[in-house]
Amino acid sequence: MNQYKIEMKEIFRKEILVCAESEKEATDIVEKAYLRTNMLDHSYKDLAAVETKVIGKREENNYGEMEEENIIDKESRENIKGTIDQMYENLKEMDNALVEDDIVYIDMLIENLEDNIEDLKEVVREIE
Repeated sequence: MNQYKIEMKEIFRKEILVCAESEKEATDIVEKAYLRTNMLDHSYKDLAAVETKVIGKREENNYGEMEEENIIDKESRENIKGTIDQMYENLKEMDNALVEDDIVYIDMLIENLEDNIEDLKEVVREIE
């Protein structure tokens, strides 16, 4: 008998009405609200689909490490690493701004971090 490593992804779906000037602004509002509220409670009533895929296989009587598919290409990996480095720098700057009691700069750095998160999400969406 073979052993398989399976990745499972739950997809939640919920319709939300938003007033905004553009589609981008509407999606930004919803994404930020989702991260900061309990807009989606991850209950089964919002579950739209479950996706599964095999990401590794170990043959019978082969007890070595399972082979995994490398799904992140070199360019995407470099983009993710660069964004993470920027996030570290923003966090260091935020720590310094906290010492200086500079709330305006902290707020600006939070926006930078939010942009970094959006960049990471975009890279991940492209990979998927």
